[in-house]
Amino acid sequence: MNPTNTIHTRLQLHLDRHMYKRGQYKGQAPADKDSRSKNHYRVYKATDGTMRVHFWRTDLITAYPDGRIVLNTDGWHSRPTTVAAMSDALNWFGVGPMASVRFYRDRKFGISQSVLSVNREQHRYYDGIEVGIKDDKPVILSEIKPFEAKRIDRSESKELHDDMKSSGFKASFKLLHAVAKPEDKEGKGVYGNYSYKSSEMRMLVSDANYAEAWPRLIAQYTFTVQYDYKARAYVQHKHDAKKAWANLMAAMKFDLYQKVPAE
Repeated sequence: MNPTNTIHTRLQLHLDRHMYKRGQYKGQAPADKDSRSKNHYRVYKATDGTMRVHFWRTDLITAYPDGRIVLNTDGWHSRPTTVAAMSDALNWFGVGPMASVRFYRDRKFGISQSVLSVNREQHRYYDGIEVGIKDDKPVILSEIKPFEAKRIDRSESKELHDDMKSSGFKASFKLLHAVAKPEDKEGKGVYGNYSYKSSEMRMLVSDANYAEAWPRLIAQYTFTVQYDYKARAYVQHKHDAKKAWANLMAAMKFDLYQKVPAE
């Protein structure tokens, strides 16, 4: 490996060219050479000889003379500003084999996740991940962790559908949807002006004793406020039965989903 073709060397050159000559961060440099006022986003050399890209209170990139880098966001890797800072730093200072290392957010297996692309191969990002160079190609040196997948608890879901059938909610849905009015969203008595949790909604639809609450539940997921350009006003839009049912089921099953390692 060419020792001059590393992120460590690129950062050292950047520091030499754009170093602050005075002030609180004298001896360091702005990571963004075109915006010296962003002093929360800096490049500096640590006492152990590593080069660092610092963002707010975290060293996003620690670069070693042998070409290795360690990435860290201190748990903030889903925040847009941190994603942008890490992505920009890798784009600016990636050189040679490391030029193919990219960081971004992507939706995988039903979940928005942080991705580290290494030589065009996607990997799940985690804080402390280490990337090095082998045979002139970037490789992950630390543990490779599987992406997470969103999976529903099938037994709980089946029990819910069985309960809705037994209570009569499933059979009543289309009729209650057909006669639903926007004002039904407000509910009556103990069922008015209260936001139900997913578990409470499942309880209501599973027992015919709570049938008085059904019109409100259905109306809440049947009507949405949309802007009507012809009328030049906001109006209540009524979803068809299929869409309303899907909306309601998604809300009721929200906490039945779990994150598991993807195969």
